[in-house]
Amino acid sequence: MVRVSQLSAVDRLIMLTEEIAILESRLEPHDTGHINTAIGVLRERVFEIREEIDAALHAQTSQQW
Repeated sequence: MVRVSQLSAVDRLIMLTEEIAILESRLEPHDTGHINTAIGVLRERVFEIREEIDAALHAQTSQQW
């Protein structure tokens, strides 16, 4: 089993994006507010991971110059 700490940020980003798509497919007009909340939380985490990736890429680019 792979530990979360062993996954790269890109792997986590892909995994979360896939989970969001699965949850979105389960949404119904009623009684799925908990799923909608989960989607919102996961989207926020995707945003955070994208910021981490951008910062790491920016740091690498800055070091090369």
